[in-house]
Amino acid sequence: MYPDSFCQSAYAASLREFLSHRHVSKKLKKFIRAIMSIDLAPVDQLLAETYSKFGPRPYAPSSMLIACLLAAFLKVPSITDWVERLRSDVLYARICGWRDCRNVPAVGTFYNFATRLWNLDSPNIRPHVRPKKDVPKAPHGKNKKADTPEDGKVAEELAHWRNASLPAGEPYIRLLRIFQLFL
Repeated sequence: MYPDSFCQSAYAASLREFLSHRHVSKKLKKFIRAIMSIDLAPVDQLLAETYSKFGPRPYAPSSMLIACLLAAFLKVPSITDWVERLRSDVLYARICGWRDCRNVPAVGTFYNFATRLWNLDSPNIRPHVRPKKDVPKAPHGKNKKADTPEDGKVAEELAHWRNASLPAGEPYIRLLRIFQLFL
C-alpha cells in the first residue's frame, strides 16, 4: 500500500550497518536498537483507515512515527527544523526508513500525520472557553482551616478512575493503541 512499506526484517538489516559505524553516537545507537526491537508493521494497518484510497500513495505511517519519535529523542524543537535535518543528513533519513534525503516528506505531511493520530477535528478535547469553577468557601472564624476530605474519599476516587475503561470515541485512542505496541 505504501511506497516505503514497512518490512521489519529489511529495515533491521539496513540499520545493523549503522551500529558498527564509529561516527554514530552511542545515544543514536541506543535509539536504533530500541526501534529494531519493536515490530511497527501493525502501525501501518492501524492507520490505514485514515488514508484515502484515491490520490497519491502516502508515506508509510510507521516511517512517519519513527521520524516523530527520533525528533523527540533528539529534542528537535520544530517540525520545520526536523525536516531540514532529515533532508541534510542521510543517516537520519535512513533510520526513519527512507532510502535517501530526496524521499523525506514535506513539513505539511508531518502535520497531516499528527492529525491522523489525533482523531478529532479540533486540536483540543475541550472548548477554549470554559465555565467558571465554583470557589470553595473559606472557613468561618479567625485562624480556622478548611475541612479535610473524608478518609478514603481520595482512595475511592483513584480506584474508580484506575478501573474505568476508556471510552471508544475519544480522540487519543489511536495513540494509545500505537503505544501499547511499545509496552
